[in-house]
Amino acid sequence: MGLIGGMNRPDTDKIFGGVSYSGFGLSLTCAVYLIASYLIWRARSVGGAMLATFLALFGFFMFAPRMHERYLYYPIVFLIPIALESGFLISIFAVVSATLLFNLVYIKHLSDTSSYFPDHPNAALIAIASINLAVFFAVTAYGLIHTPPPTGRGDAAEAAALAEELN
Repeated sequence: MGLIGGMNRPDTDKIFGGVSYSGFGLSLTCAVYLIASYLIWRARSVGGAMLATFLALFGFFMFAPRMHERYLYYPIVFLIPIALESGFLISIFAVVSATLLFNLVYIKHLSDTSSYFPDHPNAALIAIASINLAVFFAVTAYGLIHTPPPTGRGDAAEAAALAEELN
């Protein structure tokens, strides 16, 4: 909503030639769940599954209609255990933590001034939404690159290695 028309718009308003904000957001949320499902199917480690869970929750926060800023806490919880796997994930953790803090401060400011949301997206909303969108795409690419596709053979050794890691 921060990029496509503001925060104080009815979900029934139309964009892109007739699609409601709600329909657009739900379509994007479904796409996120398909991506996360694919990453979980490819996951060969707990870290891969946690990354897919982070992506699903972060995408839910980003795209679902009428989302509250408190829902950004949950993706961070799943990012914490895997953040130390790479410098990239540490950077993602820092950026998402910063955008969460900004969201909280911004909403607090709006509620204290009783101005609530502006009619159009301002520069701060556009910047934060753009950063979060870039993080979403970067983590999606990272997950696709760093999780090998399943072999399809159903190897007993592969299943045993995954079971051992889960225990």
